[in-house]
Amino acid sequence: MLKIREIDIKEFENIRGSWNNLLLNSSDPNFFKTWEWLISYWKTYGKKYRKPIILTAEVDHKLVGAIALRKDRRYISKTYFDIISFLSQGPSDYNDVILHREAGKHKTLYNILNYIGSCIEWDLLYMNDVPVHSSLSNRELFNQFSLKIKEETKKVSYIKLPDTWKGFLSTLSANLRKNIRSKEKRLKRLGKVKFETINSPSVKDFDVFVDLNLKRWRSRYINSVLQDDLFYDFHKNIIKTRSDSIVLEYLWVNDNIVSSIYGFQFEKKFYVYLTGMDPDFARYSPGNLIFAISIKDKINRRFREYDLLRGKEEYKLKWTKTSKKNYNYIYMRKSIRKIMLPMKILFWKLLNK
Repeated sequence: MLKIREIDIKEFENIRGSWNNLLLNSSDPNFFKTWEWLISYWKTYGKKYRKPIILTAEVDHKLVGAIALRKDRRYISKTYFDIISFLSQGPSDYNDVILHREAGKHKTLYNILNYIGSCIEWDLLYMNDVPVHSSLSNRELFNQFSLKIKEETKKVSYIKLPDTWKGFLSTLSANLRKNIRSKEKRLKRLGKVKFETINSPSVKDFDVFVDLNLKRWRSRYINSVLQDDLFYDFHKNIIKTRSDSIVLEYLWVNDNIVSSIYGFQFEKKFYVYLTGMDPDFARYSPGNLIFAISIKDKINRRFREYDLLRGKEEYKLKWTKTSKKNYNYIYMRKSIRKIMLPMKILFWKLLNK
């Protein structure tokens, strides 16, 4: 018999193995739903929110479904709204429910959503960065207890990796191929060029990357996300709890790191999360070269996908024209107790943030 349970953070800390096993047996195992990512987020940011809401679906004490949420309260015109969103919404590029692919996932999903609609007090449900293929993208599932009041679509660039490097090169423009070759030659005139991969890096290794990332953005008078202490601590926690999925890649010229990538490898997918570059070498386009070498490395290791994640950065379009959609939804409970509040205030102050 299927049973939905709401567990506290202490119990969540003790189900690392079963949570990740469920994820590996789901139809979309991605790094942002791992136990380590979620627990690291809560340990870093948890004090900002009212409580975590972690739901598990079990059959005969076996985990067949789960979703990690959080509850927050916002005040608008002296009226408060309880808001439910994904636990690590914000830093996570993908958010979703986890459903075992062979355990009646439609029934499991229906029961999880029914629990959210009938057993949890909330006014607004924020669901950001939901993949287009997710079961949660079926808005009709929410009609029983809510009204959709906002929907946004975001593109996520990714590369479906071919079997060979030659096959991938054929997808690039002639200008980009020429740029990679010419910039590599120019860098080699400066000295020894080397590509380095650090698997399972330490926090000390991460700090080297952070310094290069900050150097890049400061040269443009732009703040880096890594200047935020909580964001930095969050990623330190991930490195400590899931270092085997963390990858740092460096492009060296002699004794100088000129470009870098901070990413995650999980189930034959590589996620490019942040990059760094020495602005003194910008004229050599080291970013293009490190991407080329990194992609070639993943092809040789039989990775299936190279994910550039969300964001509209122009460089992504040079590497791929392929994209997928993520959705942002906001649902309002049909029985919302603040319905007397003028809707124009709700829409203007909340939805346009």
